[in-house]
Amino acid sequence: MKATVLGAGFAGCLVTYLLKQMGIQVSLVERAPRDDQRTHMTPGIPQSAHVHVLLSKGLHRLQHTYADFKTFLDQHHVPEFDWGAETHWYSGVYKAPSYPSGIRTRCFSRPLLDRFMWQQARACATEYLHDEGTIHWPGTGQPAQVHLKTRGTLKTDIVVDCRGRNSQLPSLSIRTEKQRTSVNYRTRVLIRETDTPATTQFYQQPAPPHHPYGALYGPIEDGKSILTTIGIGNNPGKQPLTTLLSRMEAAEISQVQRILPTSSATHKFCHAQNVWFHFGRNRRWPSNLFVLGDAACRFNPAYGQGMTVASEGAFLLQQCLREGRSTRWFQRQLDRCIYIPWQLSSESRLIHWLRGRMLATAFRQPQPYQDFLRVLHFFDPQALRRLVGQSLLLF
Repeated sequence: MKATVLGAGFAGCLVTYLLKQMGIQVSLVERAPRDDQRTHMTPGIPQSAHVHVLLSKGLHRLQHTYADFKTFLDQHHVPEFDWGAETHWYSGVYKAPSYPSGIRTRCFSRPLLDRFMWQQARACATEYLHDEGTIHWPGTGQPAQVHLKTRGTLKTDIVVDCRGRNSQLPSLSIRTEKQRTSVNYRTRVLIRETDTPATTQFYQQPAPPHHPYGALYGPIEDGKSILTTIGIGNNPGKQPLTTLLSRMEAAEISQVQRILPTSSATHKFCHAQNVWFHFGRNRRWPSNLFVLGDAACRFNPAYGQGMTVASEGAFLLQQCLREGRSTRWFQRQLDRCIYIPWQLSSESRLIHWLRGRMLATAFRQPQPYQDFLRVLHFFDPQALRRLVGQSLLLF
Protein backbone atom coordinates (compact mmCIF):
# COMPACT_ATOMS: atom_id res chain seq x y z
CA MET A 1 0.00 0.00 0.00
CA LYS A 2 1.21 3.49 -0.85
CA ALA A 3 0.19 6.78 0.77
CA THR A 4 0.76 10.38 -0.24
CA VAL A 5 0.93 12.95 2.56
CA LEU A 6 0.53 16.59 1.52
CA GLY A 7 2.21 19.02 3.88
CA ALA A 8 5.32 18.56 6.05
CA GLY A 9 4.16 20.52 9.07
CA PHE A 10 3.50 19.01 12.49
CA ALA A 11 0.51 16.91 11.38
CA GLY A 12 2.10 15.78 8.10
CA CYS A 13 5.35 14.66 9.75
CA LEU A 14 3.51 12.75 12.49
CA VAL A 15 1.22 11.02 9.98
CA THR A 16 4.24 10.06 7.85
CA TYR A 17 5.94 8.46 10.84
CA LEU A 18 2.83 6.55 11.97
CA LEU A 19 2.06 5.24 8.48
CA LYS A 20 5.63 4.05 8.07
CA GLN A 21 5.34 2.16 11.36
CA MET A 22 2.43 0.29 9.76
CA GLY A 23 4.58 -0.76 6.82
CA ILE A 24 3.00 1.68 4.34
CA GLN A 25 5.17 3.38 1.72
CA VAL A 26 4.85 7.13 2.15
CA SER A 27 5.50 9.96 -0.30
CA LEU A 28 5.81 13.23 1.60
CA VAL A 29 5.01 16.29 -0.53
CA GLU A 30 5.87 19.83 0.60
CA ARG A 31 5.93 22.97 -1.48
CA ALA A 32 8.14 25.06 0.85
CA PRO A 33 11.89 24.34 1.07
CA ARG A 34 12.94 22.30 4.10
CA ASP A 35 16.26 21.72 5.86
CA ASP A 36 17.23 19.53 8.79
CA GLN A 37 18.08 22.38 11.15
CA ARG A 38 14.88 24.45 10.77
CA THR A 39 16.11 27.41 12.82
CA HIS A 40 13.90 29.86 10.93
CA MET A 41 10.18 30.52 11.19
CA THR A 42 8.01 28.08 9.30
CA PRO A 43 6.78 29.56 5.98
CA GLY A 44 3.03 29.58 5.47
CA ILE A 45 2.29 29.29 9.21
CA PRO A 46 1.56 32.79 10.56
CA GLN A 47 1.56 31.64 14.19
CA SER A 48 4.99 29.98 13.95
CA ALA A 49 6.78 32.87 15.70
CA HIS A 50 4.64 32.50 18.81
CA VAL A 51 4.82 30.17 21.80
CA HIS A 52 3.67 26.59 21.24
CA VAL A 53 2.38 24.26 23.93
CA LEU A 54 1.85 20.54 23.73
CA LEU A 55 -1.07 19.96 26.05
CA SER A 56 -0.52 17.08 28.42
CA LYS A 57 -2.28 14.45 26.26
CA GLY A 58 -0.31 15.53 23.18
CA LEU A 59 2.97 15.44 25.10
CA HIS A 60 2.11 11.96 26.38
CA ARG A 61 1.36 10.80 22.82
CA LEU A 62 4.64 12.02 21.34
CA GLN A 63 6.80 10.72 24.17
CA HIS A 64 5.36 7.24 23.65
CA THR A 65 5.65 7.46 19.86
CA TYR A 66 9.21 8.82 19.56
CA ALA A 67 11.69 7.10 21.86
CA ASP A 68 14.11 10.05 21.75
CA PHE A 69 11.59 12.93 21.93
CA LYS A 70 12.02 13.52 25.66
CA THR A 71 15.81 13.34 25.31
CA PHE A 72 15.68 15.90 22.49
CA LEU A 73 13.66 18.33 24.64
CA ASP A 74 15.96 17.80 27.63
CA GLN A 75 19.05 18.48 25.50
CA HIS A 76 17.58 21.87 24.61
CA HIS A 77 16.60 22.58 28.23
CA VAL A 78 12.90 22.82 27.45
CA PRO A 79 11.18 23.52 30.79
CA GLU A 80 8.36 21.32 32.07
CA PHE A 81 5.51 22.76 34.13
CA ASP A 82 2.77 21.48 36.35
CA TRP A 83 -0.25 23.29 34.92
CA GLY A 84 -1.84 23.72 38.33
CA ALA A 85 1.16 24.52 40.55
CA GLU A 86 3.49 26.42 38.21
CA THR A 87 1.14 28.30 35.88
CA HIS A 88 -0.28 31.61 37.11
CA TRP A 89 -3.53 31.93 35.19
CA TYR A 90 -5.70 35.03 35.45
CA SER A 91 -9.02 35.62 33.73
CA GLY A 92 -10.66 38.98 34.31
CA VAL A 93 -10.61 39.63 38.05
CA TYR A 94 -10.13 35.97 38.98
CA LYS A 95 -6.96 33.94 39.52
CA ALA A 96 -6.76 30.17 39.27
CA PRO A 97 -5.51 28.42 42.43
CA SER A 98 -1.97 27.05 42.59
CA TYR A 99 -1.71 23.43 43.65
CA PRO A 100 -0.12 20.26 42.20
CA SER A 101 -2.40 18.90 39.49
CA GLY A 102 -0.22 16.17 37.95
CA ILE A 103 -0.99 17.66 34.51
CA ARG A 104 2.36 18.59 32.99
CA THR A 105 3.24 20.40 29.77
CA ARG A 106 6.29 21.77 27.97
CA CYS A 107 6.63 25.06 26.11
CA PHE A 108 8.95 25.69 23.16
CA SER A 109 9.28 27.57 19.90
CA ARG A 110 7.77 26.22 16.70
CA PRO A 111 11.12 25.94 14.83
CA LEU A 112 12.48 23.61 17.54
CA LEU A 113 9.53 21.23 17.31
CA ASP A 114 9.50 21.37 13.50
CA ARG A 115 13.19 20.45 13.43
CA PHE A 116 12.59 17.26 15.41
CA MET A 117 9.41 16.26 13.55
CA TRP A 118 10.98 16.92 10.14
CA GLN A 119 14.10 14.87 10.90
CA GLN A 120 11.96 11.92 12.00
CA ALA A 121 9.65 12.13 8.97
CA ARG A 122 12.47 12.63 6.49
CA ALA A 123 14.27 9.55 7.80
CA CYS A 124 11.27 7.24 7.40
CA ALA A 125 9.52 8.62 4.30
CA THR A 126 9.91 6.46 1.19
CA GLU A 127 10.40 9.61 -0.86
CA TYR A 128 10.32 13.34 -0.26
CA LEU A 129 9.00 15.54 -3.06
CA HIS A 130 9.61 19.27 -3.02
CA ASP A 131 6.62 20.18 -5.13
CA GLU A 132 3.15 21.70 -4.95
CA GLY A 133 0.33 19.20 -4.94
CA THR A 134 -3.37 19.57 -5.69
CA ILE A 135 -6.15 17.06 -5.07
CA HIS A 136 -8.54 16.11 -7.88
CA TRP A 137 -11.72 14.15 -7.28
CA PRO A 138 -13.51 12.68 -10.33
CA GLY A 139 -16.80 12.22 -8.48
CA THR A 140 -18.92 9.99 -6.23
CA GLY A 141 -17.45 6.54 -5.71
CA GLN A 142 -14.13 7.53 -7.24
CA PRO A 143 -10.84 7.87 -5.33
CA ALA A 144 -9.10 11.20 -5.06
CA GLN A 145 -5.96 11.78 -7.12
CA VAL A 146 -2.87 13.89 -6.40
CA HIS A 147 -1.48 16.04 -9.17
CA LEU A 148 1.96 17.60 -8.69
CA LYS A 149 2.85 20.85 -10.40
CA THR A 150 6.11 19.57 -11.96
CA ARG A 151 5.73 15.77 -11.84
CA GLY A 152 2.16 15.15 -12.95
CA THR A 153 -0.25 12.65 -11.36
CA LEU A 154 0.98 10.39 -8.56
CA LYS A 155 -0.16 6.80 -8.23
CA THR A 156 -1.33 6.35 -4.66
CA ASP A 157 -3.79 4.33 -2.59
CA ILE A 158 -4.25 6.83 0.26
CA VAL A 159 -4.23 10.63 0.22
CA VAL A 160 -3.74 12.54 3.48
CA ASP A 161 -4.19 16.31 3.37
CA CYS A 162 -2.15 17.99 6.14
CA ARG A 163 -1.55 21.31 4.36
CA GLY A 164 -3.09 23.31 7.19
CA ARG A 165 -4.28 26.77 6.24
CA ASN A 166 -3.03 26.20 2.69
CA SER A 167 -5.49 23.36 2.06
CA GLN A 168 -7.79 23.80 -0.92
CA LEU A 169 -10.61 21.47 0.12
CA PRO A 170 -13.26 23.75 1.73
CA SER A 171 -15.57 23.04 -1.23
CA LEU A 172 -15.95 19.43 0.00
CA SER A 173 -17.37 20.63 3.32
CA ILE A 174 -21.16 20.44 3.63
CA ARG A 175 -21.05 22.89 6.54
CA THR A 176 -18.35 25.36 7.58
CA GLU A 177 -18.33 27.19 10.91
CA LYS A 178 -16.33 30.40 11.15
CA GLN A 179 -15.77 32.72 14.05
CA ARG A 180 -13.62 35.78 13.65
CA THR A 181 -12.24 36.47 17.11
CA SER A 182 -10.32 39.72 16.43
CA VAL A 183 -7.56 38.57 18.76
CA ASN A 184 -4.16 40.16 18.12
CA TYR A 185 -0.88 38.69 19.34
CA ARG A 186 2.47 40.49 19.54
CA THR A 187 5.41 38.30 20.52
CA ARG A 188 9.03 38.90 21.42
CA VAL A 189 11.68 36.29 22.24
CA LEU A 190 13.84 37.21 25.25
CA ILE A 191 17.23 35.92 26.39
CA ARG A 192 16.92 34.86 30.03
CA GLU A 193 19.57 35.60 32.59
CA THR A 194 21.67 32.52 33.32
CA ASP A 195 20.94 32.66 37.07
CA THR A 196 17.18 32.91 36.55
CA PRO A 197 15.44 29.55 37.08
CA ALA A 198 12.74 28.52 34.62
CA THR A 199 10.06 27.52 37.10
CA THR A 200 6.82 29.34 36.32
CA GLN A 201 4.74 30.69 33.47
CA PHE A 202 2.19 33.47 33.51
CA TYR A 203 -1.03 33.84 31.50
CA GLN A 204 -3.37 36.80 31.82
CA GLN A 205 -6.33 35.87 29.63
CA PRO A 206 -8.34 38.72 28.10
CA ALA A 207 -11.93 38.88 29.35
CA PRO A 208 -13.74 41.53 27.30
CA PRO A 209 -15.38 43.96 27.50
CA HIS A 210 -13.92 45.08 30.85
CA HIS A 211 -10.52 43.39 30.46
CA PRO A 212 -9.63 43.53 26.73
CA TYR A 213 -5.88 43.04 27.28
CA GLY A 214 -3.82 40.02 28.13
CA ALA A 215 -0.25 38.73 28.31
CA LEU A 216 1.66 35.49 28.21
CA TYR A 217 5.15 35.04 29.60
CA GLY A 218 7.00 31.77 29.89
CA PRO A 219 10.45 30.18 29.54
CA ILE A 220 11.17 28.09 26.45
CA GLU A 221 14.24 26.24 25.19
CA ASP A 222 17.95 27.15 25.35
CA GLY A 223 17.72 29.89 27.97
CA LYS A 224 15.05 31.90 26.15
CA SER A 225 11.64 33.17 27.14
CA ILE A 226 8.64 34.30 25.15
CA LEU A 227 6.60 37.36 25.96
CA THR A 228 3.29 37.86 24.14
CA THR A 229 0.88 40.73 24.59
CA ILE A 230 -2.72 40.10 23.58
CA GLY A 231 -5.38 42.56 22.46
CA ILE A 232 -9.05 42.22 21.53
CA GLY A 233 -10.75 44.14 18.73
CA ASN A 234 -9.46 47.69 18.47
CA ASN A 235 -7.06 47.12 21.37
CA PRO A 236 -3.98 45.76 19.59
CA GLY A 237 -2.04 44.72 22.69
CA LYS A 238 0.07 47.88 22.90
CA GLN A 239 -0.74 48.63 26.53
CA PRO A 240 2.42 49.30 28.62
CA LEU A 241 4.00 46.04 29.76
CA THR A 242 4.16 47.17 33.39
CA THR A 243 0.35 47.47 33.35
CA LEU A 244 -0.17 44.15 31.58
CA LEU A 245 2.17 42.30 33.93
CA SER A 246 1.09 44.09 37.10
CA ARG A 247 -0.37 40.88 38.53
CA MET A 248 2.88 38.97 38.32
CA GLU A 249 5.10 38.49 41.32
CA ALA A 250 7.51 41.38 41.89
CA ALA A 251 10.53 39.19 41.12
CA GLU A 252 9.01 38.09 37.81
CA ILE A 253 8.22 41.70 36.77
CA SER A 254 11.77 42.85 37.49
CA GLN A 255 13.13 39.85 35.60
CA VAL A 256 11.10 40.69 32.49
CA GLN A 257 12.07 44.37 32.66
CA ARG A 258 15.77 43.50 32.92
CA ILE A 259 15.84 41.23 29.89
CA LEU A 260 13.55 43.26 27.61
CA PRO A 261 16.54 45.05 25.96
CA THR A 262 17.74 41.63 24.72
CA SER A 263 14.44 40.87 22.98
CA SER A 264 14.06 40.12 19.30
CA ALA A 265 11.86 41.97 16.86
CA THR A 266 8.12 41.91 17.48
CA HIS A 267 6.15 39.28 15.55
CA LYS A 268 2.46 39.93 14.95
CA PHE A 269 -0.41 37.51 14.46
CA CYS A 270 -3.63 39.43 13.91
CA HIS A 271 -7.30 38.50 13.52
CA ALA A 272 -6.94 34.87 14.54
CA GLN A 273 -10.14 33.03 13.75
CA ASN A 274 -11.75 29.65 14.31
CA VAL A 275 -12.72 27.71 11.18
CA TRP A 276 -14.21 24.21 11.25
CA PHE A 277 -14.87 22.28 8.03
CA HIS A 278 -17.43 19.52 8.70
CA PHE A 279 -16.12 17.06 6.14
CA GLY A 280 -17.79 14.19 7.99
CA ARG A 281 -21.21 15.37 6.82
CA ASN A 282 -20.37 14.84 3.15
CA ARG A 283 -22.05 11.56 2.13
CA ARG A 284 -20.16 11.62 -1.19
CA TRP A 285 -16.75 11.77 0.51
CA PRO A 286 -13.84 10.30 -1.54
CA SER A 287 -13.01 6.71 -0.62
CA ASN A 288 -9.27 7.29 -0.09
CA LEU A 289 -9.00 10.85 1.26
CA PHE A 290 -8.22 11.81 4.87
CA VAL A 291 -8.09 15.43 6.06
CA LEU A 292 -6.78 16.42 9.50
CA GLY A 293 -4.92 19.10 11.42
CA ASP A 294 -5.53 22.74 10.49
CA ALA A 295 -6.86 21.55 7.12
CA ALA A 296 -9.91 20.26 9.02
CA CYS A 297 -10.17 22.78 11.85
CA ARG A 298 -8.22 25.94 12.68
CA PHE A 299 -8.23 27.19 16.25
CA ASN A 300 -7.61 30.58 17.77
CA PRO A 301 -4.56 29.65 19.91
CA ALA A 302 -6.03 30.96 23.18
CA TYR A 303 -5.91 27.50 24.77
CA GLY A 304 -3.05 26.01 22.70
CA GLN A 305 -5.13 23.12 21.36
CA GLY A 306 -4.11 22.96 17.69
CA MET A 307 -1.17 20.55 17.85
CA THR A 308 -2.83 18.21 20.33
CA VAL A 309 -5.97 17.99 18.18
CA ALA A 310 -3.75 17.29 15.16
CA SER A 311 -1.99 14.48 17.04
CA GLU A 312 -5.35 12.97 18.02
CA GLY A 313 -6.34 13.04 14.36
CA ALA A 314 -3.11 11.27 13.33
CA PHE A 315 -3.66 8.45 15.81
CA LEU A 316 -7.32 8.22 14.78
CA LEU A 317 -6.12 7.76 11.18
CA GLN A 318 -3.86 4.93 12.31
CA GLN A 319 -6.80 3.28 14.11
CA CYS A 320 -9.03 3.71 11.04
CA LEU A 321 -6.56 1.91 8.77
CA ARG A 322 -5.88 -0.89 11.23
CA GLU A 323 -9.60 -1.59 11.67
CA GLY A 324 -10.42 -1.26 7.98
CA ARG A 325 -12.83 1.64 8.51
CA SER A 326 -14.00 4.03 5.78
CA THR A 327 -12.65 7.53 5.22
CA ARG A 328 -16.06 9.00 6.06
CA TRP A 329 -16.01 7.14 9.39
CA PHE A 330 -12.66 8.81 10.07
CA GLN A 331 -13.96 12.30 9.26
CA ARG A 332 -17.05 11.79 11.44
CA GLN A 333 -14.95 10.57 14.36
CA LEU A 334 -12.59 13.51 13.89
CA ASP A 335 -15.56 15.89 14.08
CA ARG A 336 -16.49 14.34 17.43
CA CYS A 337 -12.90 14.78 18.62
CA ILE A 338 -12.96 18.44 17.59
CA TYR A 339 -16.28 19.32 19.26
CA ILE A 340 -15.08 20.01 22.84
CA PRO A 341 -11.89 21.92 21.80
CA TRP A 342 -14.06 23.96 19.44
CA GLN A 343 -16.38 24.94 22.30
CA LEU A 344 -13.39 26.11 24.33
CA SER A 345 -11.65 27.99 21.54
CA SER A 346 -14.78 29.68 20.20
CA GLU A 347 -15.61 30.94 23.72
CA SER A 348 -19.26 29.95 23.50
CA ARG A 349 -21.62 31.52 26.01
CA LEU A 350 -21.53 28.32 28.04
CA ILE A 351 -17.73 28.26 28.23
CA HIS A 352 -17.52 32.00 28.99
CA TRP A 353 -20.02 31.58 31.85
CA LEU A 354 -18.41 28.38 33.06
CA ARG A 355 -14.90 29.79 33.20
CA GLY A 356 -16.00 32.78 35.29
CA ARG A 357 -18.00 30.65 37.74
CA MET A 358 -15.27 28.05 38.00
CA LEU A 359 -12.49 30.53 38.81
CA ALA A 360 -14.74 32.47 41.20
CA THR A 361 -15.14 29.35 43.37
CA ALA A 362 -11.81 27.64 42.68
CA PHE A 363 -10.20 28.35 46.04
CA ARG A 364 -13.04 26.94 48.14
CA GLN A 365 -14.05 24.25 45.60
CA PRO A 366 -10.93 23.20 43.59
CA GLN A 367 -12.49 20.09 42.00
CA PRO A 368 -14.28 21.96 39.15
CA TYR A 369 -10.99 23.64 38.22
CA GLN A 370 -9.22 20.27 38.26
CA ASP A 371 -11.95 18.86 35.98
CA PHE A 372 -11.55 21.84 33.67
CA LEU A 373 -7.83 21.14 33.35
CA ARG A 374 -8.59 17.52 32.47
CA VAL A 375 -11.01 18.68 29.76
CA LEU A 376 -8.50 21.21 28.42
CA HIS A 377 -5.68 18.66 28.24
CA PHE A 378 -7.80 15.94 26.54
CA PHE A 379 -7.70 13.47 29.41
CA ASP A 380 -11.45 13.53 29.99
CA PRO A 381 -13.28 15.67 27.40
CA GLN A 382 -16.68 14.36 28.50
CA ALA A 383 -16.08 15.80 31.98
CA LEU A 384 -17.39 19.08 30.59
CA ARG A 385 -20.98 17.97 31.28
CA ARG A 386 -20.09 17.04 34.86
CA LEU A 387 -18.31 20.36 35.24
CA VAL A 388 -21.41 22.30 34.17
CA GLY A 389 -23.50 20.41 36.72
CA GLN A 390 -21.01 21.12 39.50
CA SER A 391 -20.94 24.83 38.64
CA LEU A 392 -24.75 25.02 38.73
CA LEU A 393 -24.79 23.43 42.21
CA LEU A 394 -22.17 25.87 43.51
CA PHE A 395 -24.39 28.80 42.63
